[in-house]
Amino acid sequence: LGFGQTFARERRLSREVIRRKTSKEVFSRKVKYSQLQK
Repeated sequence: LGFGQTFARERRLSREVIRRKTSKEVFSRKVKYSQLQK
């Protein structure tokens, strides 16, 4: 396994983590917004 392949996999993993984190933040923001509407 070359260093380039490992680096690419790490980048892909970090992108997954970032996407999951942003979606979680968006979800919590939606929840807060819907609570404010009531």
